[in-house]
Amino acid sequence: MKPKRSSRATVKHGGYTLIQGKKNKRIIGYIAFACVLSVMVIIAILFNSIAPTGVVDWMKVSFSGNAGGGFPIEYDSSIANDIYVENERLLVLTGTDIKCYSSSGAEIYSRIQGYADPSIKTSEMRTLVLERGSFRYKIESAYDTVYEDELENKIITGDICNSGTYAIVTESESELCEVTVYNKNNSAVYRFNSVSGYITDVSLSDDGKRLCVVSIGAENAKLISTVSVYKISSVNAIFTNKYNGEAVYKCNFNGNNINLITESRMLRLNSKGEQKEFLFGDLKLQRYEFFGSDTLLCLAPDAGSAITTVAVISSGCKERAKFSVDCSIVSACADKGSVYLLSDTEVLKYSYSGELKQSVQTDKGAIGIKALNGKVIILYADRLDKVEF
Repeated sequence: MKPKRSSRATVKHGGYTLIQGKKNKRIIGYIAFACVLSVMVIIAILFNSIAPTGVVDWMKVSFSGNAGGGFPIEYDSSIANDIYVENERLLVLTGTDIKCYSSSGAEIYSRIQGYADPSIKTSEMRTLVLERGSFRYKIESAYDTVYEDELENKIITGDICNSGTYAIVTESESELCEVTVYNKNNSAVYRFNSVSGYITDVSLSDDGKRLCVVSIGAENAKLISTVSVYKISSVNAIFTNKYNGEAVYKCNFNGNNINLITESRMLRLNSKGEQKEFLFGDLKLQRYEFFGSDTLLCLAPDAGSAITTVAVISSGCKERAKFSVDCSIVSACADKGSVYLLSDTEVLKYSYSGELKQSVQTDKGAIGIKALNGKVIILYADRLDKVEF
């Protein structure tokens, strides 16, 4: 009988004996595991530098408060002022608190904000809370108050983007206004003064590398709005557009483009400042909302009109929907090819073609609505409720 052949072989090399076979396979396995682990560590380091709050904080935010709850949600004593949507979560600003809920109605947090005139700016991971006309601000996330500070000059407005970078506009002792941009670690990385006009709005690109600034001033005794876009590395503007006799209310980055809302039209500026427009004609702007890459506009002949024209405008300033409704609108939102309008007594669902799909009766006194995960959330002074179509 022939002896069984061993699965291991020995090789003499330089006075040493190398044993091949199962042991070598184990060594290769260890090396492969070490390589995979090294790649995972590198990915984690890169993600940590990209994520607004780092890997650990990102996990805390992602897995906080996603179960339980239900509607209606009643408040103990505070009166609600406004509602926001942040990364599929609901934020409710009351006179005393900021309340955050999951889309199912579970309370994620309720924190005292304590500001006389609070303003909220949202991003995917963080919320910037400003005390307008005063000096304080804070950064909130789903799991904690990340940062609080008190500035030397009074706050006018601000913005925060998905990278964690944020900008705050304040009054200035030497000039009209001052803009300061902070990174996700709350260190000032960019600052400039406005000498030509009073800054009314700012917007940051999602990556935090560009800043749009709207200022209003006067030239030759006439109103002039100035829109400038800067790289957060240079004091020289990429471009500056001026609008004589026209007030620009709002600027908003939409990818590489910028949406402007004025008193008479909506503008889309590309990265070079070239523009397209959607004119309001004889109608006046009543309310607007940016959602996804589109913009919802509600227009009427005057503030007390019972007829409202609803328009959905694409990022290229093209008309996706336009129709009229015979009622006064309290609030409006849009989602997935539908427009939702809140009147005094009901929520109306319209298609983009202007067809009334459904209406749901509501209690009087509703303040606003937001579309979230197939539901329409209704804000009352004392509670949140929902309707599903």
